[in-house]
Amino acid sequence: DALALQKSVQDRRHKGDNMSKVQTWVSHELEVLVSTVAAERSLEELVEDRAIINSQLSHLKQQVQSGNLSKEELVGVKEDMKQLGEDLELRSAQIADLQQKIDDSDQENKTKTRWDTLQSMGEAKIALVYLFDVAAEVKRDVASKTHKLAEIEEALKRAEEKLSQDELELREVMSNHKEEIHRLEKEHQNKLFLLLRQLNGSGAGGDTALLERIKILEAELEHMEELQRLLEDQRTEVDKLRNLLDQRTAELEKIKQITPTKNKTFKNKAKPGTSHHTKISYTANHLDIDDDKLQESFEDDDNEKDPDWMKTPLFKKLQNLKYKDANRGAKRNSDGQTKCNCKTYCKTKQCSCRKTGALCGRDCRCKIDVCSNRDKDSQKKLHYGSSGEEENTDDKENSENENKKPRSLSWQENTILKETFIDKYKSENGKYFPSGVVNDL
Repeated sequence: DALALQKSVQDRRHKGDNMSKVQTWVSHELEVLVSTVAAERSLEELVEDRAIINSQLSHLKQQVQSGNLSKEELVGVKEDMKQLGEDLELRSAQIADLQQKIDDSDQENKTKTRWDTLQSMGEAKIALVYLFDVAAEVKRDVASKTHKLAEIEEALKRAEEKLSQDELELREVMSNHKEEIHRLEKEHQNKLFLLLRQLNGSGAGGDTALLERIKILEAELEHMEELQRLLEDQRTEVDKLRNLLDQRTAELEKIKQITPTKNKTFKNKAKPGTSHHTKISYTANHLDIDDDKLQESFEDDDNEKDPDWMKTPLFKKLQNLKYKDANRGAKRNSDGQTKCNCKTYCKTKQCSCRKTGALCGRDCRCKIDVCSNRDKDSQKKLHYGSSGEEENTDDKENSENENKKPRSLSWQENTILKETFIDKYKSENGKYFPSGVVNDL
């Protein structure tokens, strides 16, 4: 385009006034010269690119000839070779085109004969004055851009300092956030473990006491939810700081696009990674336990037929405890008769009397009112015998003492209670309960 414009200018030189003709001619000669210099620079870059592509293609060919590649790797290498071949052809075509245009411009010969076009001293003076004006304009432009570049470099320096300061603040906030999360998780686990131990060591009043303990646990979990909301507020603050850091980084990227000299040395610092922590959150309705279902689970506890039970981490430990209790010998008195010391209803084989096929007798320490392994007639006699008033008085005293001193839960009750917490946590979070708390359970 520059060559065509130069030719049209030469054709119009014979038209119009002398000054405008000389100025137009000088302007277009400068434009052609600048375009030729830019084309030569692009030609050098294309030649360097073609050399790099040739070296890469040669390296891939050596890999294929070595025969050490698998079928999949060989297919990938061949695709890369095909792409490099296409790039090489494209670079060669571009180089040939630019070389032809540079040859057509014939700047070497025109440099020697360019001033022969000026036919008089007046035209030479006009051209010289115009060249001085153009040179002065270029100098002013360069000075202005140099000043802007200095301002941009100073802004870049301030932005880098601000970015470093923001990164330090972000690291400090993240560190405090992690410490707070660790402290709250530890506090939550300790309180939960304490409540579970209290549940394991209590049991007076049957299901009523158990439900009261569960209510206490629900209140504690609601407190944990409040703490979790506080943690979410802190996470929101951290996200705001991270967004501010992203904005600063984007501003630096824009500045780097304006100042290419800084792009070679400036590297954007990566944001520090954030750690993810397990959030444990329960609501009050998560721990609703039906009394009838809980009682049925105490009466009919068959872990081997329960497929969900097999998936819990406590299965192995509880199975060992079960078989250990099952293989333990039945308690007997001095006369050799079997006796039990059950705290429940004597309906399972945990009762030593039921395990041996015998009925509970006078020597057994189980509750007469709730024992289901006694003869009804003998149970009535024991309960409403001649010393009924004394026994009733003793029963009242024992009942009051039992209400004062909580009984221990059986291992089935403990197991079901643990499984309730673990299953609820798994259904809410999609994974098992934290390993530290499960081991303590």
